[in-house]
Amino acid sequence: MHENMKLVFKQGMEMEHYVANASVVDCFDHRTFASLVGYDKDHGIIDPLIHAGGAKNLASPAKDFYREYVLDQLELSVTLHKPQKIVLMNHYNCGAYGGSEPFDNDRKKEEEFHKEELRKAEAVVRQKFPDIPVEKMYLDDDGLWLIE
Repeated sequence: MHENMKLVFKQGMEMEHYVANASVVDCFDHRTFASLVGYDKDHGIIDPLIHAGGAKNLASPAKDFYREYVLDQLELSVTLHKPQKIVLMNHYNCGAYGGSEPFDNDRKKEEEFHKEELRKAEAVVRQKFPDIPVEKMYLDDDGLWLIE
C-alpha cells in the first residue's frame, strides 16, 4: 500500500473526522509551539491556524490579502470542524511586529500594544463570525495569558 514510501514517524492518532473545541490563530514562531500543544492538551482538539504574526494578519496586516486568507482559513475550520470558539494569540518579541525594539524594549508598552492588536483582531473576527465566542491570548516568557 505504501509503495516508494519510508515511514518517518509512527502515527497513533485517530484519522476520523472530528469536531474542534477551538480554532487557534497563532504565529509560526517555534517559541509559541509549546503553548499551543499545552493548550490542546488542556482544552481538547484544536484547529491550529499558524502563520507569521498570528492575529496581526487580522488586526494590521502587511498586505490586505493576509486578512482575507486568515478569514478564509477560519471559515474552513468553522465549516469543517465546528469549533466552539476562536482563539487569537500574539506573543512577546514577535518578529512580524519588529520584535521588542519598536517598543523600546519596554515589556509593559509591548504588552499593551498586543492587547490592542488582539482587540482589533477580535472585532474583525466577530464581524464574520458573530455567533462564535472569541478569546484573546498573549504569550510571554512567564506563560500564556487570557486577555479579558
